[in-house]
Amino acid sequence: MAKRKSDRSTDVPGNSVASAQAYQRQLVKASEALMSLEDTLSWYEDEEKWVYSIRVSMPSEDRDEYLGVIKASGVEGDQIAFHQGGTYLETLVGVAQRLKNRTLKWRDDEYGNKK
Repeated sequence: MAKRKSDRSTDVPGNSVASAQAYQRQLVKASEALMSLEDTLSWYEDEEKWVYSIRVSMPSEDRDEYLGVIKASGVEGDQIAFHQGGTYLETLVGVAQRLKNRTLKWRDDEYGNKK
């Protein structure tokens, strides 16, 4: 009796050369963004703004995406900015890129300024 060929595909994520290369490119991009974060933060120090907290909150019942919360203090008082992403890594890399590109929308941290 002849062996029956499976209907399942053998091409699973990471199983082909193309998907392995795509995965490697994604890792390199993320690594570069995160490795440059320390230098980027020193730019803000030159402007007398000190980023003292970067955290990522997991999705919740009322929010489907990850939420990056960035806190800074400076001459204007405590400030806060946010960035959302689809995955933990995407959110953290997005925060690093937005800090570098200076595209975060900073606002007064009402909770932080109540000290």
